[in-house]
Amino acid sequence: MVHPMVSKHRSLSPQKRLAPHRGDSLRGSFRSENDATIAEHEQMYGNGATPRTLGSRRTRSFRNPNRIQGSFRITTCPLTGMTMTQKRLILNKWKEMDRQTIIDLGRNILETTFRRDPRFLRVIDLENAVGNSNDWKAHLNFRIHLQRFCSMLADVIRTLDDPQIGLDRLREFGASYAISENQGERRVPSGYWDTLAFAMNNAAKDLQVESSRSSESPSPHDRKLITRDSDSSMTSNNSVISSSYPNGSIPPTPKRIGSVCPIAAEAWNQLALHISSQMKFAYEMERLLQAELKKLSLGNAANLDELENGQVAEDTTPPCSSPIGSTTKIPLSMQTCV
Repeated sequence: MVHPMVSKHRSLSPQKRLAPHRGDSLRGSFRSENDATIAEHEQMYGNGATPRTLGSRRTRSFRNPNRIQGSFRITTCPLTGMTMTQKRLILNKWKEMDRQTIIDLGRNILETTFRRDPRFLRVIDLENAVGNSNDWKAHLNFRIHLQRFCSMLADVIRTLDDPQIGLDRLREFGASYAISENQGERRVPSGYWDTLAFAMNNAAKDLQVESSRSSESPSPHDRKLITRDSDSSMTSNNSVISSSYPNGSIPPTPKRIGSVCPIAAEAWNQLALHISSQMKFAYEMERLLQAELKKLSLGNAANLDELENGQVAEDTTPPCSSPIGSTTKIPLSMQTCV
């Protein structure tokens, strides 16, 4: 028995509950229309599951059935390990730099490398220079090495779209470290390459900070407009500041700190790893090649000595002498020297 107060509601009224549901009528009409179709399918395909037709619905999925080809991973260059976005970032930044900025970048890299460990000065034949002094910065060897390093860096970055050209230039520069080495002496320490990559990352960050500061600071034309507009309001501002701080303890102006883009920093980091690793590979291969050539030259020298000794022994024997027990008949013209 339903409570009389509850039965007054439309949803709980007996008339509402006894009324036929609309879905039942629709379901019945659908069954009556498709009885013949279902029977035909059972006759054709048996009592099993009917095959899926082209018009039937199916769930959509963004997965590629062939996951190897349809991977969502970003493609990277097989030589440099960089993506196209990273290459574009570095190339666009490089186009904005002038020659003096490139030289300053290379100087920052090399000075940071040699300052972290003075033993690395033996790379440019300045191992006798004092590590605490800065005399090596003005030396001719450092200037020549700086010029060659900047030229190599420019060639590598300009040819990022065709990295094979830059790779050859990079390996040529790395192999030059092993050309003037003495036998059995290692010119470049093992920690030089990691320090070089670290210095390149720091120099790239400094470059981004300087560029962000220069973009935040107004241009000379804007500075003139700012000064003209602000001259009229300087007196009022000074009066407000003096009234707010009567004792003269005016807070200092906050110093602008440049920002570093993490995507650009990652691009420069990948480039630094590529340059340092390829230079190290070329250096080690050049040392190995020189060692093999020295072995071959020593072997050839020993063979030449043996050939020369044999030729000297043959020259000491007289031409008209015959070995003992030989039955060769000596001509009359040659018997005078017997």
